[in-house]
Amino acid sequence: MAQANKINLWLTYSLLGVFSILFLLVVGFYFHYRSTSALVKEIAVKTPVALQNEAVIPDLSDWRTIYPNPKPMQIAGHEVLASVASTMSERIIGLSGTSFLPQELVKLFVFDAPGLHSIWMKDMNYSLDIIWADDDEKIVYIEEDVQPESFPNFFTPNVPAKYVIETNAGFVARNQIEVGEMLVLPNL
Repeated sequence: MAQANKINLWLTYSLLGVFSILFLLVVGFYFHYRSTSALVKEIAVKTPVALQNEAVIPDLSDWRTIYPNPKPMQIAGHEVLASVASTMSERIIGLSGTSFLPQELVKLFVFDAPGLHSIWMKDMNYSLDIIWADDDEKIVYIEEDVQPESFPNFFTPNVPAKYVIETNAGFVARNQIEVGEMLVLPNL
């Protein structure tokens, strides 16, 4: 009987030790996750507007510091320069937080595949015209004069598109751009 009590006591202390170690691991992971997720949330909510408040704001007369490496392209025969957003993070940020878009510049979003790619006006400071084009570079849908106040609404084409172009509001009307006209994209 004494031998059985020793085995039961050893088993009890062994299990208590294992549970103590598991408890410490769970508590450690919890606090690590909590501090990591707080950092991720802080980074995720910082839009370019918030980041500009912490950094030196570039000279707005030199727009190439805000939109580096623009590429020439055409929208229905009208020559413009395109700031290209081809990665997921570039497409998510888009023009959010920028204070202006030069008249001769557009934002070109390049998606991996055609789809019903939606655009929103999160953290926008000016109105836009939005143009969607298909895989063949044909304009398939247009939204004009989309206001910053429209956020959190999404703007979605009624047919699949691979490219989305954001321009200053009034660009479509001024250049009489219509669905069915063609783009000439830069070398991507």
